Amino acid sequence: MATNVSFLDVNLMINKVKVVGFASGSTAIDTEFPDPRTFTVGADGRMVSTENTDRSFTMTITLQSTSTSNALLFALNKSGAPFHLAYTDASDRLEAGTSTNTYIKSIPNLSAGNEDSDRVWVLVGERWDYVGLQAAN
Repeated sequence: MATNVSFLDVNLMINKVKVVGFASGSTAIDTEFPDPRTFTVGADGRMVSTENTDRSFTMTITLQSTSTSNALLFALNKSGAPFHLAYTDASDRLEAGTSTNTYIKSIPNLSAGNEDSDRVWVLVGERWDYVGLQAAN
């Protein structure tokens, strides 16, 4: 059976506004999460597993310099207020998540030249909540 994976099935929404104009490449959206557990091994070799309560995340998004979403992100950075973020991938990966307290961690460097330069934004969120998606029958 073939696997259907397409960036056309990916949506990133900020305050109910769709982010558009992603740069080409393999990682237009890259999200990092803390380890879900920490492990400690005692002197006798026994292991203790502790659940990590940290549900924060860091998301790096890469946009084209001409993306209209850059203006939205610059405005959110200027306000300093938290914003709502929602991510869905309806391809065969069926991944989705949401965060109500997301902030701009770093803004892109601005450059100009004979070729288009990407704008790399880093977002950080207090809590990532997974949302279950179901495959179409």
